[in-house]
Amino acid sequence: MTFDYLSCQKLAERICIFFGALLAAGSSVCGEASDENEARVFRLDPAEIVVAKPVFAGRWQDFSSIRPLNTPDTVSVTTIPGEVISEATVQLGAIPLGSGSSLQFNFGFSTQESRTQQTFSDSVTLTLSAGANGPLYILTADVNGPIWSPNTPGTFEFDPSLIQRTPTSGANNPFPTGFNYFVSVPVPAQFEGLSLTLTLGLLNNQDQFVSLASLDKIAVAVPEPAVRSLLILCSLTLLATAKRRHNS
Repeated sequence: MTFDYLSCQKLAERICIFFGALLAAGSSVCGEASDENEARVFRLDPAEIVVAKPVFAGRWQDFSSIRPLNTPDTVSVTTIPGEVISEATVQLGAIPLGSGSSLQFNFGFSTQESRTQQTFSDSVTLTLSAGANGPLYILTADVNGPIWSPNTPGTFEFDPSLIQRTPTSGANNPFPTGFNYFVSVPVPAQFEGLSLTLTLGLLNNQDQFVSLASLDKIAVAVPEPAVRSLLILCSLTLLATAKRRHNS
């Protein structure tokens, strides 16, 4: 899950308000010794508590600003009779150094081929390249499904477990067999500051069946350190306040 910058700011403010209200209500604490361990009983007036809705349940890196890239809405390739390889490239520009950004997009593959056929299938490959760095293989796929970041000699080594992929609906698939994913790929530090290129290549096995691969909604998710710092500062401040109240 991702949020834009303003949403993250509002969330941080609501967290501060919520815990601030709890601390304020805690000033009416009745320090009764309910047992030998002197457990304190907190009596809070519900009217004094500002309830914050649970709008976020994720990890720190999910607080990201999504920046659409100047790319076509949809990039697709299809098998063409007589052509062995159909290819499309997308120029993404440079990712700022040290940004810890992730490349995000929707990927789809659809084919008239069946999983039961015995011949070599049409296959699609998606790579990310940057300058002189060897291409990073994001995936390769055919009618049987995708293989994420396959280990290919002469290419940039990348841990496939770092690629987040979520299956999505295939309502737009033109053919009966296929799959779709929302994909998020961390941009390697070696690729930052360089002009990036996505390449979508479709290998045609020259049979009579048609296959199609596509990308859409290509964007970069950039972590927002300002929001992260605000949340940490807010938490530390509230903890310090609570400790002072407890000691007094």
